[in-house]
Amino acid sequence: MLVRAVLFDLDGVLLDSKDTWYEAFNDTIKKFGLRGISKKEFEERFWGPDLRHNIGELGLNEAAVRFCLRRQLELVEKMRLFPDARGVLAAVHQKYKTGLVTNTPKKNTLRIIEHFRLGKYLDVVVTGDDVSRGKPNPEILLKACDALAVRPAEAVLVGDTGSDVEAARRAGCFIILKNERGAPSASAVPVVQRLSEILALLEDLTT
Repeated sequence: MLVRAVLFDLDGVLLDSKDTWYEAFNDTIKKFGLRGISKKEFEERFWGPDLRHNIGELGLNEAAVRFCLRRQLELVEKMRLFPDARGVLAAVHQKYKTGLVTNTPKKNTLRIIEHFRLGKYLDVVVTGDDVSRGKPNPEILLKACDALAVRPAEAVLVGDTGSDVEAARRAGCFIILKNERGAPSASAVPVVQRLSEILALLEDLTT
């Protein structure tokens, strides 16, 4: 396989932000009159698809989306880069075109990139605001590949959810799944526990 580009999801891949999204989401649904949910329910039902889809599934409107995004921005100090994220980005950017593809809206994404000083490692950033439909729709990956002037078959997506797997397959990209528990993927795709493990996989793909 000729690998010319590596595309990273943000939340759960580069950024340990699940707790902040859970807090923001839970605060939102309670503010708008619904019961709070457990972290387990959040992970099973709402971690992966884009926020507007999740809010809509609960019968809430755009005001709830805006509230959740503001709340999540307030929690940026609680977010953490995964320990190997910066080193992996630097190593990948030396060899491949590098992009960020996230369902997170642009304002929040750019604030996170600025906060963690990640911009120098990224050749393109495509957010949920840049497409008509977020992952699992493949549009976000196709737009990133177009911006990087690569074919989807020359791009690898590093993701952590079923939405990433489906988007990659529909776009025609190769997918590597990050799963900290090391659980095998039901979709028969390569799984890594630590982000740094993708470096050897990328080498294997290109040899």
